[in-house]
Amino acid sequence: MENASSQELEFCEKFDSEDKCWSSIEKRLEYRLELSRKKEAVEEKLRNVISKKYDALCLQAVSMNGLENVVNICCNSLLDLKGKFTECGEEIAVVHGELQKLTDKQTALTSAIQLTRDLIDLLIVFERLDNEEDIVERSSMLKDALRLANNRDLQKLEILQNSLQKLPNLRAEMIEKSEQLFQIGLKEKDAFSICSALMTFKNLDIVESEVQQYCDSLVSGLNAALDKVSLKVTPAEDDSKARHTPGTVLFPSLSVSAVQSNLWSNLEYLFQVFQRLNSETEFLLTVKGTNLRTASAGQFVKELCRRLVFTLCDRLAQILRTKLTSDSVLLHALRDDCPRFVQCLNSTFAITADGDGTTSTTSSAPYAIIRNAFASLEIAYNSFSLNRLLESVHKAFQSEIYSNNHLAVFVMQIVDQMIEHSCVDVQLLQQAWISVSKAVNLFAAKCERSIRADSLATQVIDSPNHAQIRNCELVNNMNHLNNALRRILGEDTCKNASVIANIIQDSLRHLHTVMEQAIRPLCQSVESAIAAILNTMHQEDFNSLIHRKKSASLYMRELQAFLARMNKDYLSPYECTDLMNNFRKHLAVKTCDQFLLHVSLLRIQDDDHRLMLVADFAELEFALTPLCCNLSSLGLSYQRLQCFRPLLLKKPDEVVKLRSEWQDVVPASLILHLLISMSHSDLPSPNDSMRWTVCRYVEWLETHPDEMDRLLFLSGSLEAYAKSTVAADKAEYVPTYPLIVDLLHEFLGDISS
Repeated sequence: MENASSQELEFCEKFDSEDKCWSSIEKRLEYRLELSRKKEAVEEKLRNVISKKYDALCLQAVSMNGLENVVNICCNSLLDLKGKFTECGEEIAVVHGELQKLTDKQTALTSAIQLTRDLIDLLIVFERLDNEEDIVERSSMLKDALRLANNRDLQKLEILQNSLQKLPNLRAEMIEKSEQLFQIGLKEKDAFSICSALMTFKNLDIVESEVQQYCDSLVSGLNAALDKVSLKVTPAEDDSKARHTPGTVLFPSLSVSAVQSNLWSNLEYLFQVFQRLNSETEFLLTVKGTNLRTASAGQFVKELCRRLVFTLCDRLAQILRTKLTSDSVLLHALRDDCPRFVQCLNSTFAITADGDGTTSTTSSAPYAIIRNAFASLEIAYNSFSLNRLLESVHKAFQSEIYSNNHLAVFVMQIVDQMIEHSCVDVQLLQQAWISVSKAVNLFAAKCERSIRADSLATQVIDSPNHAQIRNCELVNNMNHLNNALRRILGEDTCKNASVIANIIQDSLRHLHTVMEQAIRPLCQSVESAIAAILNTMHQEDFNSLIHRKKSASLYMRELQAFLARMNKDYLSPYECTDLMNNFRKHLAVKTCDQFLLHVSLLRIQDDDHRLMLVADFAELEFALTPLCCNLSSLGLSYQRLQCFRPLLLKKPDEVVKLRSEWQDVVPASLILHLLISMSHSDLPSPNDSMRWTVCRYVEWLETHPDEMDRLLFLSGSLEAYAKSTVAADKAEYVPTYPLIVDLLHEFLGDISS
């Protein structure tokens, strides 16, 4: 701190204020001198410029003085012009006043002329009104008269007072006549009267009120009819008060039975309203207005008639919907008789059903509106019918009586009644078939759940057990239901409509699918048993058969007995003929194919043994007789059987030479199997080369029906034989090996090409 203070004192002692002031004054003097020099330079330049431009500046000054004089002259001229305009304005104001007076006189004159014209027109209208007889023309004149009578100046004329006072009475009289004319036109179906009345309504500006009045007349009739149908009685005032006293309980005074007891006698009033509606709307829709003078009037009448019809139908439909929604007693009473009610409704509106399931009538639009009003009734009836059908299915399966088609018969009783009642109307019939379709699906589902597919239901060793009998009865019930429904579809052309057929076809296909699924496990067991019997062919002792002089092999006799027993005990009880015939045909075809496979793999060199095997072909045909009486219907499988039989007695080279006889019938792999079986035992069978059993190899062939796969397998087997022969240092192949290899290559080339 002491050092800092000492430094400050030393600085203050060295600072000279006088020198500092003089230095500042000197700097300011230098700045002032420099500014003075610049000012003098600028003034010098300005003097030089003025001296150079002096003449031009003088001319400009003189011009400014001349311009000032011109401006003064213009101002004086404008003042003179303003005075003249003021004088003209006064003259124009005078002329404008005179013109305004003339205009007022002209307006008054025009009003007088127009009043005179209106007076003349009104007098002419009054005169023509007395002489005109056409109500449309009179209404048009009356409209003009009423328009002219609104003129207050004319109303002040005493000469017109009597005529003007008659106009309201004349209008009321004309309205009454037009209403009478409209009613006469509806009653007598006179289009001219309807057109005249409607045009009169238009001329008198009462179209909306008359439409409302016409609709109200039918609405009141409908309400009265509905009150009679529902037995609605208006209570007396005293009874009403007594009924609503405190502490009393209100119970419905009417029941469904009370309404149903007098239902159809009271419904006659309702159908009378519908009959009137149909008659009048059908006629109104045919009114075209072509007999009127102008096309616009005809178009107006046509559109008004359509609007009148649809307005009326919409109001009536709304009343019907409200009534059915609010009155559950009436809805319940009509529900059971819905088909009869719809039939009466259709006959009232003259509805006819076309062949394609559609309805036709001249007044289809009003009918559709009224019919839609009863949608809640039809929904209630369809729901009741569906519940009844489904309940019948549930009850049928609760009984657990499956014999004699009890399930299907019980359900078909309800179906027949439902279809018979619904035949009166196409829409009801379609809904009925939809309900039947749902019931069939439920029936099929219950049968599917009841069918057993375990080992007990698929055994074929002993006689049919209780599970197999039950499955058979369930399938027979489904078949009976299927046939009964198809019979109903074919009874009537209306029932056989394409729409209805499409509704039920899906359910019938589902029923058929369930039947197939129920039978398929049993048929698969039969196929397995047949395959096991044919597999014993390779253990057959043909020497003992020849020694005993038996006509058929042991395996063939077993196959004959098995197929006969299967057909009698297991397949014949099924009543679905078409389905079982298909399964029998499938079993016969598969038996033929498996028999040929096993025969082609059988290594028999002795001719006597081959003769025995050829005899088995005839025995096989006898064995297949229970499955298929006409073996030619088996198609290609039976042709192969016939073509393959003589090849067993030929030599390998002879078989190849007869290629033209078998190449289009017998598969190439089957011929190669036959040639291998005819060869020396050194050439192993295809299954032996893979160390498979014959049964496994046959299963592989069945799962690989493509000839290319089979030929490639045989090619691999032959290549394995060739390698084993080379490895064993044998001198040559078996004699048939080159023949088989060449034929194999030809077959592969044909398939590849």
